[in-house]
Amino acid sequence: PPISVSPLTGREREMIMLVSYGYSALNIAARLNLSHATVRNHIQNALRKLDVHSQVEAVALSFRRGWI
Repeated sequence: PPISVSPLTGREREMIMLVSYGYSALNIAARLNLSHATVRNHIQNALRKLDVHSQVEAVALSFRRGWI
């Protein structure tokens, strides 16, 4: 299937990609020199935009759609 356009911002896609590598929000925050709250907000915004309830669902959907 063709790759669809992601509803996520670049930063939100980056967060979901790092989650797919197994990083926790705390790991991501340390890696990117961001606050834990900022990372958590990006991830929660991505979950809401994708209409999913877990990070696993967000990763799976993003892979299926070719966004990450």
